[in-house]
Amino acid sequence: MEEKKKTTKELVTKIFKNYIDGCCDNEDCVNIFCKSTIKRTNPEAESVDKALALQTAVKLIKHISLNEYIPEKCPPLPLWGDRLDELLQSDDSTFLSEISRVFCNFESLSSSFYPFQSAHRRFSLDNQTIDIDFNRLDKIYQRILKISEEEQGVFEKIMDESIDNIADQFMKFDNKSKLGKRYSYQMVRILAIWLSQEILYEPQFGELIKKIADTFFHFEDRQFWERDVAMNLFKNLTKEKFLCCFKVNQQHLTFTLMMEPDEEDTEEQEKIKKLFLIMDFFYYSSRMVRLNSISLKEFHIDVINIEWKDKLKDFYIDWFNCRRGRFNNETDIDLDLEVNEIDKRTFHKVLFIEYPWAFDAANKARLINYDGQISKKKELHNSLDIASILLGGLSPYLKVSVRRDNLIEDSLNSLVSAGANLKKPLKVKFAGEPGVDEGGVQKEFFQLLVKQLFDVGYGMFEYNSESQLFWISRNSFEIPLKFELVGIILGLAIYNNHILDIHLPLAFYKKLLGKRVNLDDFEQYDPQVGKSLRAILNYDKEDFEEVMNLTFTVDYDSWGEKLSKELVENGSEINVTLENKEEYIDKYIHFLMNESVDKYFRSFKEGFEKCCGGEMLPRLEPEDLEMIICGSKVLDFEKLKEATRYHDGYNENSETIKYFWQVVNEFTEEEKKKFLFFTTGCDKAPINGLGELRLTIIRHGDNEELLPSAHTCFNHLLLPCYSSAEKLKEKLLVAINNSEGFGLM
Repeated sequence: MEEKKKTTKELVTKIFKNYIDGCCDNEDCVNIFCKSTIKRTNPEAESVDKALALQTAVKLIKHISLNEYIPEKCPPLPLWGDRLDELLQSDDSTFLSEISRVFCNFESLSSSFYPFQSAHRRFSLDNQTIDIDFNRLDKIYQRILKISEEEQGVFEKIMDESIDNIADQFMKFDNKSKLGKRYSYQMVRILAIWLSQEILYEPQFGELIKKIADTFFHFEDRQFWERDVAMNLFKNLTKEKFLCCFKVNQQHLTFTLMMEPDEEDTEEQEKIKKLFLIMDFFYYSSRMVRLNSISLKEFHIDVINIEWKDKLKDFYIDWFNCRRGRFNNETDIDLDLEVNEIDKRTFHKVLFIEYPWAFDAANKARLINYDGQISKKKELHNSLDIASILLGGLSPYLKVSVRRDNLIEDSLNSLVSAGANLKKPLKVKFAGEPGVDEGGVQKEFFQLLVKQLFDVGYGMFEYNSESQLFWISRNSFEIPLKFELVGIILGLAIYNNHILDIHLPLAFYKKLLGKRVNLDDFEQYDPQVGKSLRAILNYDKEDFEEVMNLTFTVDYDSWGEKLSKELVENGSEINVTLENKEEYIDKYIHFLMNESVDKYFRSFKEGFEKCCGGEMLPRLEPEDLEMIICGSKVLDFEKLKEATRYHDGYNENSETIKYFWQVVNEFTEEEKKKFLFFTTGCDKAPINGLGELRLTIIRHGDNEELLPSAHTCFNHLLLPCYSSAEKLKEKLLVAINNSEGFGLM
């Protein structure tokens, strides 16, 4: 045993001497095993003493035994500050030589381009942000590109070697390596350095982007890679550079998809897969670090949303079957088909459906609709089997019969007990009325039902007059089953292509999708209290407790009575301080938006998921779900004009029609909303735009004193023949400003 200890000690000492003694004494060295680095990270030690030397050597021998990547004895010094400025002034030969050395070394590149104010971070492997001096980095790239104009291929060569070498170095880390885990944070920084240049948009750099995607694909697959931590590193990256980083990938992904690579070309299919993966990383990074200025639209892939729009149903069905181990070449689902093997090439072809950020809301609505069609077809298939026919047959429809004077109770009885039948096509009938449901009866049913359910006097929802939004009433006396009914109504509207005029905050849709509600969400619903909480959060002076005078309690109103709730055990005795104010705000919001309405919301969600428990819904973002349920806020009246139809003597050249469009186009945005509400029962556009609204304008006599009227269930506007634009505007404004309704499309 003693002999073994002695041998081990000699080996460790030998490695230490051979490695450490050969290293530099430069205070900017980034070799973590260099004695100058050890001294820098242990400033209390005047020299590298024996204990520290042995400790370092032991770490080193562990990495060597695992055959991991070990930093060079003297890696090129990182580029920042004066060294970077001097390099920019050097001759081309010196410049290219040093750039190549730095860009091809992991430690050197990851520690370069720090701003002066955060230069100390260049030595830290645990850096939790990306600090990059993009001004100087841009100058480096500009210089390389200028040289590349004279010596063709210089830029590609430097980037190619950089990607190859760094990928090779990084991939040598063992899957369980703690050092690899620490270096993975720096890998994200390198990713930003590589992708931050607009020059990479050019098609000729597609191979470089593919290699970067390959590298990302491999290091994201490592066990020590923590995706959430890596995403969080982007929180300090500027919007412009963040956009550039993923737009470079998006450009090449779009270009590759447009080329429609052959299904046999597995290399191109793999490239598409990896580009989607890196785009997915940037997408969820943007959501995680709350880069609110970056719209969901930025991630949409135009070739999918525009060029392939008519192919989406076929793609979705292929994807649906692939997901279940089935595949067929037909354009519709074969419910009896079961195949053991998936066509792998075709799965790559429809892989993009796995990444819903690539779709705009209109196409996401289509995918949900296809999902609903599959569910409806299953129900229809089940209801028409031989056994059911022999037993008297089951209806292929979800039939709902209601009385107008007992709408909520009749709907509750019909829908809550429907079970799986909710996914059948809907047919509505009002008792005692002969109307055949071709869509208009459904629309009126939803309109009337939603109006009653959201009436504040009914007691299920409360209304915030400042935000003009509804929230579940914590004081409701209604049974949870009625909240389940509201959830079913929202789900049925989605699957039967109706848009509801309901006014709920984004927090509601976040909760439906299982996402956490935060202060921003609360502030949207209740601006007054939200601003107070924001003021508490932002106040950081030492007199916080004296000024705020708060405890861990929340006061709320219950039918005119002021009640108080302790947010934690003995909360009334615990003061809110600078240290615990964030916890207080989280608990405050959690009580008001979650805990106090939990039993009602759980019933609501249960009802909603009875209709919307398909494949696509969990893949939506809250903004998507809101738009699918409530429509778009963008009002393009030119599209409405193009799609409008005319009856009973009117056509697009009629004088009154010309007056009408002149008046409507001059309306303010608020007046346009009122007009839409007057004619359709909703002040928003269908998700695909006003072009899908199909407004019909019908001539309604020649009496100029009559006001225009509307049948909102059918989007019909009854317009008298007016002799001037002024007269038409006068009467139309009176009509839309005094209309009453609560509706949907």
